[in-house]
This record gives sequence, structure tokens and C-alpha cells, in this order.
Amino acid sequence: MARYVARAGLYSNIRQRVTNYRVEVNTKILDSLDSRTRRRISDATKKTVLDIEGTAKTIAREKDIIDTGFMINSIEGLMISPFLGEVTVGAFYGIYHEFGTVKVPARPFLGPAVDKHKNAYMAAVRQAVREAAAGS
Repeated sequence: MARYVARAGLYSNIRQRVTNYRVEVNTKILDSLDSRTRRRISDATKKTVLDIEGTAKTIAREKDIIDTGFMINSIEGLMISPFLGEVTVGAFYGIYHEFGTVKVPARPFLGPAVDKHKNAYMAAVRQAVREAAAGS
């Protein structure tokens, strides 16, 4: 089953593909951080994944792209590792709502949810790293 995916993790490279939004983990930075800072970044990642999940569901409701509720119920945030989370849309037709088709206009819900939360996430990660650097 194809799944539409948004990932949140420690920034090193953000890119948009046709089927996902991805923020990849930079493990070189993580290896140099103390356990308290790593925990703060992990907590920020988890919070962001849950925020993206909730916002994507809210946007889908606001755009009235609900028929049976299957797609909204298939939006799920989960942690892949302490520094990498994923928000997936299990309904195969989620991608058609997100990007549109030849006959149906795009009604994005996951991309805007990612956009809404990525700056706050990056700020939380930067703050944790700055505080760790200042304490060293």
C-alpha cells in the first residue's frame, strides 16, 4: 500500500518530492550532543509529529474533504526513531487530494500542516543546540 508521508527530524536537508515532505536527521550533529540536549530534540520531534498530524486532520475537515472519514482516520503520526518521526496518510487517495488531478483541483492538507509547524520545530532544535553550546 502506498502511503503519503511527511517526516520531521533534525534538519540537514529539506526537500519536497512528489509523494512526501522529508526532513532528514543529521547524525553527525546528534553524536556530538549531550544526553539532555538529545532528549530535548527528541521531545521537540515528537511534539512536531503530533502537531502535524492534528493540523493535517483539522485542515482536511476545514476543506471538507471528508466522505466516510476513512482518510482523516488514516492520518497517523509515529516516531521511527528518537529523532525521526513520520506522518502518514494511509488512504491511497490522499495524494490526489493533496496534489490534485487533471479533473480535480488540489486541496492540500499535509503540506500546509508541515509548513505551519516546521519553523517552530527548527527554533526549538536551534535553542536546544545553542543552550548546549553555551553550557560547554
